[in-house]
Amino acid sequence: MSKLGPEVFVRIDRNGNVTHKIPVKGHATACTLGGEDGRILYLVANEIPDGTDLFEAMMKGHATCRDLTATVDIPRGAARP
Repeated sequence: MSKLGPEVFVRIDRNGNVTHKIPVKGHATACTLGGEDGRILYLVANEIPDGTDLFEAMMKGHATCRDLTATVDIPRGAARP
């Protein structure tokens, strides 16, 4: 199995299998499902200077944050965390 880097959001099923991948530019930092039907995936990706620790860059204001969205097939509440 290949190593998943910080620049991809992944969906993992209850058996530990990666079922979906969403590549982003920067560090895949946070995500949540929302929207009226629970099918909007809100994503946060941070770009940081090379060789910099993500959280250190965020604390010092050296990270560039991007908010992204994607529509997903499996809505909020249809699976267990």
